[in-house]
Amino acid sequence: MAACTGQTHFVQTWKDPGAEPRIVQRGDTVVALVLGPDPSTQQAVEQALVVELSRHGVSALPGHTLVTAEEALAPELALPRLKERGAAAVVLVRTLGVHTEARDGRPVFIGPAVDLGRVRGGLGPYYLHGRGPAGPNDVADRIVRVETLFFDLKRDALLWAGKSETSGSRALPSLMGDLLNAVGAEMARQGVIPPLKS
Repeated sequence: MAACTGQTHFVQTWKDPGAEPRIVQRGDTVVALVLGPDPSTQQAVEQALVVELSRHGVSALPGHTLVTAEEALAPELALPRLKERGAAAVVLVRTLGVHTEARDGRPVFIGPAVDLGRVRGGLGPYYLHGRGPAGPNDVADRIVRVETLFFDLKRDALLWAGKSETSGSRALPSLMGDLLNAVGAEMARQGVIPPLKS
């Protein structure tokens, strides 16, 4: 199953067919855990994920305040510790890759060609369709690929997973905001977390 939200495209999602229609309820404690390229980025994205999960009515906590960086890399260590602290679930976001891709930003023009003094089929002068010269208008899109995993700590099981791509020419924090909004919307659509609070 695939879905699009803004500039985020879900390449693949999976949900345990045996999962209940609503995995977590409003008020449940859900930990936002992000494995990022560096600690400062990881913590910033975790805080943004906390905000997104809170919009759905759960009590979200940033993972870096509950487990160490070493524990976060080892689910067999992190998940039991989070369960001991009363968490009902964990949303783990893992960066699969960030790269840039050049996009031709030259303006398209349509206009009359040089009049060669000939008319073909009564259509008048030829018209050209092309692009202006290469230069500072060229755009580099940043593409972020992530995997999102949802662990139900009540059942000690992975109940949802999704792989997505987010692209755009804006700064990485802005793109990550788009991505997290899309992740929240997709998990709510599939019944993993509650819908947005009205």
